[in-house]
Amino acid sequence: MENKYKRFLSFCKRLLENSFIGEIIIKIYSFFSILASGSFIFNMFNKGTVDNILEKESIFKRTLSFFNGIMEKFYNVVKKSYIANTLAGKINVFLGAPLYCITFILSSFFILSAVSSFVSKNLYQGIFSFILFLLSFLFFKNITIKKALISSSLFKMVAKLICLDISESEEKIPSPKKAILISLIAGLVCGIISCFSFVYGILALLAFALYFIVFSINPLVFGCIFMFSVPLLPTLFNVTIIILFLINFIIARAFGKIQGKKLNMVEIFTLFFMLFIIISSILSVSPQMSLKVCVVWIVMISGFFAVRRCIRNKEDFKRILVAFSFAALITGIYGIFQYLYGQIDTSWIDVSLFGNIQFRVYSTFENPNVYGEYLLLAIPVVAGLILLVDKKISKISCFGIFGILVVDLFLTYSRGCYLGLGLCLFMLIWLFDTKLIGVAIFAAIPALFILPQGITNRLLSILNLADSSTSYRIKIWHGTFKMFDDFLLTGIGPGAKAYEMVNPAYAFEAISAQHSHSLFLQIITEMGIFAFIIFCGMLFCFIRNGISSIRRTDNLQNKFFMSVFISALFGFLIQSIFDYTWYNYRVFMIFWIFIAMGNVAFELFKNGGNQNETI
Repeated sequence: MENKYKRFLSFCKRLLENSFIGEIIIKIYSFFSILASGSFIFNMFNKGTVDNILEKESIFKRTLSFFNGIMEKFYNVVKKSYIANTLAGKINVFLGAPLYCITFILSSFFILSAVSSFVSKNLYQGIFSFILFLLSFLFFKNITIKKALISSSLFKMVAKLICLDISESEEKIPSPKKAILISLIAGLVCGIISCFSFVYGILALLAFALYFIVFSINPLVFGCIFMFSVPLLPTLFNVTIIILFLINFIIARAFGKIQGKKLNMVEIFTLFFMLFIIISSILSVSPQMSLKVCVVWIVMISGFFAVRRCIRNKEDFKRILVAFSFAALITGIYGIFQYLYGQIDTSWIDVSLFGNIQFRVYSTFENPNVYGEYLLLAIPVVAGLILLVDKKISKISCFGIFGILVVDLFLTYSRGCYLGLGLCLFMLIWLFDTKLIGVAIFAAIPALFILPQGITNRLLSILNLADSSTSYRIKIWHGTFKMFDDFLLTGIGPGAKAYEMVNPAYAFEAISAQHSHSLFLQIITEMGIFAFIIFCGMLFCFIRNGISSIRRTDNLQNKFFMSVFISALFGFLIQSIFDYTWYNYRVFMIFWIFIAMGNVAFELFKNGGNQNETI
């Protein structure tokens, strides 16, 4: 018996020493180990073992109470502040002012602009300004601005679209002479600016209109604008929109236009994560550059808190999702246009292995992997929206958007995103109904033979270390691990500049890089191990809230919709193992938008209810 046992061990040793067979055995063992671990964790969630695991601890109760108290005090300070009251109160004065005040603003601006244009011999600009000067007299009517707006059919249509209601707003009738004087001064100031720069003059004029919008419009409108702009506009424009959104939200919350929502554990962990971003930026190897990144990140993450609070019911949530999906559609159409009519570009391809691939779609994101990361979050959201909309034409439209985005994801040829999409589908089925897992695996096998050869080759090359992309990442990870000894607690600071400064001293085979090509490694490298633990705590709370909400509902549609957000997060995190998914600011914003939308979905859909159910 002993000899048989020794012979068996000797056989196993020889088997493992064979590089090819040993590698296969290790990979199979690793796969089933991950599967078993995942099954154990999800069984804990499904049985309710981790429900309220944090809220039951007194330290977390006190933390929630402390931060919620601070937020309430902050809104009270804003409400009582002279500046906020003055700015918010001026809206009522503006609505009660005569309509001809607009004539005085526009006419004084455009007559100055026209004169300066003719003096500088800019004929076309001068004619354009003079025409607008004449058109400004169309507003010369002796009725209040509020009455003029309410009686306008166009304004009614736009107001309904943007959730603006001024019918119940109070009117403060100003002195006509004072109103005319202020209007003239405002127009002349903008006109003088236009003498130096016509563009800046127009921007100054628009600032008055923007002031009215920011202080009177529903925060949901800015939320929709924010959702729509992120994948389409440059970072600077998006940050500007977020800042306006935050000002709009704070004023609306302070003056009771929207109801308050208490912070939950996901948001508490996010607040602590923001704190570690600030600390690591101050202690950075390049404080000046890291603090710039820090400011942008803090502004972007702050939008996450506002998005959750500006959504009151399912109808509001649908509007947010429609804005998000419509922007995704534009990126999808542009991506397919690139593939069909773009020039051959092999800069993102290892030609020696994938010579048949001549172009990888990147749409508005300048990088195919980055676009794929965006699609990993956008595709599941659009899939969920298919169930949420009621009309057949809307469902067909959502199916169309979904199909376009899936095609775009395959055309990115991003292997990490392929894995992410596969895991997303697997998790979605697992969360919705575990009985369907076997059917899904059986259906996935023939799918490999249906897919185009270029996509199949990319999938099969995932474990090929000869691929320059794979070997490059492994070498970068090797160098990044060396940094942990010196920067494990505080990190090197956020931003590519900090990483580029430190990386050469630790680089493996002198390979330079702007980041570690892994979100998880990058968080530890930039902000330290504690920030990484806080980030994992945030993810844990998000997943726990989601699965707990799924368990509470018997409505299959709601169950599927909530499962979408958890499965999409897992797909995104799989790609994050192989790439630094926050390197692009827009994907960074979209990640936090996604977390905010998931938070809302778990609150709205856990108990069913009608479209107008509030949270």
